[in-house]
Amino acid sequence: MEFQEWFNREYLQWQLSEGKRRTVGAFARYLDIPQTVASSYLNGKAIPQGKNLIAVGRRLPGVYAAVGLPYWQAAVLGDDLAQLEYLFGLLPEAGRPAVVLAMKDALSAAIDYEDLPGFVRTLRAFIEEQRK
Repeated sequence: MEFQEWFNREYLQWQLSEGKRRTVGAFARYLDIPQTVASSYLNGKAIPQGKNLIAVGRRLPGVYAAVGLPYWQAAVLGDDLAQLEYLFGLLPEAGRPAVVLAMKDALSAAIDYEDLPGFVRTLRAFIEEQRK
């Protein structure tokens, strides 16, 4: 099943759970994504990435499989990135650029070595250090 088909099915199931027909805008608010983004998913013009992937994953964990992520990556993204997003928000503004640079370096290494869990551990430790 392609992502567009999966997302449309999820939209219809959500409407059934709400007990009435609901707008794309209401579904987007439920998922915490812009309406234009939800529309692009429904129309097959885009698939979730980055913060929108994480936002959709909070309500619809099946999104990771729907976009073709292996199970271990989906588990890491679903839980750890949500935690990292929270921790990042706790950082003072001045410390954020250093974290972003560290993320870029660590993510490049993680991709080279196919070690996303190692990336998350490294990044979590760096963020905790920046908070001190």
